[in-house]
Parts: sequence; structure tokens; C-alpha cells
Amino acid sequence: MEIFDYDNILLLPRKCRVQSRAECDTGVTLGKHTFRLPVVPANMKTVVNESICDWLAANGYFYVMHRFDLDNVKFVRD
Repeated sequence: MEIFDYDNILLLPRKCRVQSRAECDTGVTLGKHTFRLPVVPANMKTVVNESICDWLAANGYFYVMHRFDLDNVKFVRD
């Protein structure tokens, strides 16, 4: 697997190496778990909350919930 950073990417207008976005895999594997797309939402209550995180987890997404106003351990257990 190749890792790219901003020094490796050059965007050219109308230049594409794939025929369809369906050819691109944005998934990530961490240990025994494979996720569809890594998601790091903004640290704002209107962007990420418990219900959004429940949906992301149920649909195979890896996410980071950095909320400070709830019991994160209880949330994960539930």
C-alpha cells in the first residue's frame, strides 16, 4: 500500500487516471477491523454527536469523536 501526502499530489484540470470514483478505495484497516472511510469531524456539537457516531459505527465508518461534555467510556460501552 502506498502512502501519499501533499508533496505527492498534484491536481491537474481534466486529468484523471480512473474511469469512475467507484474504482477508488478510501477504506482503512486497523487491526482486525476494516472501515469504509476514515472520518474526523469538526469538534462542534452541531457536526458530531452521539446519534451521528452511532450511525457511522453501524455503517462501517471509522470516526473520531472528541467530545468533552459526555462520558466517553459509557458511550462506547452502550
